[in-house]
Amino acid sequence: MIKDSHDVDQSIAEVMEGVVRRSWKESEITGIARNFIHYKKIEGFSFAKLTRLHFQMFSEKEEDLVLYPSAAVELLILSLDILDDLQDQDAVDKPWCQVSHAIAMNIATGLLMLSMKTIEEANYEQDKKHQAIQYLYTHVLKAVSGQHIDLNDAIETDEQYLQMVESKSGALMACACLVGTSLATDHQHHIVEEYSTSFGVAAQLANDLEDVSRWDTKNDLLYKKKTLPILKLLNQTEHKNAWLNEYYKGLLDKEFILEHKQEIFTWIQQSPALKYAQVIKRIYQRKASDKLQEISAHDRWKEKLQALIEEV
Repeated sequence: MIKDSHDVDQSIAEVMEGVVRRSWKESEITGIARNFIHYKKIEGFSFAKLTRLHFQMFSEKEEDLVLYPSAAVELLILSLDILDDLQDQDAVDKPWCQVSHAIAMNIATGLLMLSMKTIEEANYEQDKKHQAIQYLYTHVLKAVSGQHIDLNDAIETDEQYLQMVESKSGALMACACLVGTSLATDHQHHIVEEYSTSFGVAAQLANDLEDVSRWDTKNDLLYKKKTLPILKLLNQTEHKNAWLNEYYKGLLDKEFILEHKQEIFTWIQQSPALKYAQVIKRIYQRKASDKLQEISAHDRWKEKLQALIEEV
């Protein structure tokens, strides 16, 4: 049995690369795709961790059996990460943003298909593999719908934003958890879907808080993104903060923001918008934790999942 997390990630990366090599005979595309996988491995296979964890919650079988499903989930997430970064154009340091967009998009499409193929190659009963693949299909489609809402830049209220995040981040978190669950048991899938969706929203809100609190080129405010804390900042209508709405309307340029970054950073840190987003994040964490308690599974792994929920 694989025990060390580094060894697990290495094994998952090897499965991902193996599927790529067997499916694409052309050396250039294989080399680029393997480079993407290597970068993702360094970032960490966080979704695969959830797939493995849910398999362990409901099964006594060897962990090695979940390597292929874990690799499938990470191929899926990698493909969507590539497309998301190309759409947002805010991740120039990532390898898929350092090749032509056409090539990156082509590889992302292939990786998405390979995620399904990887499940098919796994050593499980056919009906279980079919169920896992169905979860990939349905949750990717839901995430695409959520991404479309996000790209339209039409979100104006907290409720609209949270609904979008449930469809996007919540769906992908649920997908990773349900793939592992479906390969181990036929039961309790609806409970897993509920708490994992809430967990996904909490995790996204944690990212939102981090991204608006950092001051570098990855700050969401610089790219005029509308996250929950930024929506609350935009609603602060004091005259001294009018610059933010003007910037989002295109009346001020990025240079203004950069010139006043220390003043703006201080204002953001002191704003009640961050505390508000933290409270909403905590509500979703609590929803996930409460629903998790309804699950009948091995306590050791439930406790580990509970710790992950509390950490975000």
